[in-house]
Amino acid sequence: SDRVICMDYQRDPQSLAAVLAGCDAFVHANDNEPFGLIVLEAMACGLPVIGVAAGGVAESVDETVGALATASEARAFAEAVESVFARDVPALGRAARQRAEHRHGWDPVFRKLSAIYGRLTGCTAFEDAPEPAAELVGWA
Repeated sequence: SDRVICMDYQRDPQSLAAVLAGCDAFVHANDNEPFGLIVLEAMACGLPVIGVAAGGVAESVDETVGALATASEARAFAEAVESVFARDVPALGRAARQRAEHRHGWDPVFRKLSAIYGRLTGCTAFEDAPEPAAELVGWA
């Protein structure tokens, strides 16, 4: 379709951010994705995500932030895309951004890791760990 653009790998982070900023939604057809970092990056950019109900994508995406296709095949993806654009796309994008921040931002990840280290080591210093330094929040 002339409405779909397939692009080569974007190595430069600024180029990728510019591409994502120009999108209405993010479609990810890989049904073997163990974690789905690109899905989280798209969500952090405020994009609703359409993915496959498998692997790590299925753990990050639901009806509140996009849609999951039942299989990595054309009909299932068409239905999932239609379901997203039949709803309030900007609201889905805001929910996606909020989910990415609350589940995968530096602060919640730092607190969760500190709690895990505290449980594993028995060291209470991990449980009372300070917030991450401001200069660490921006690097990724």
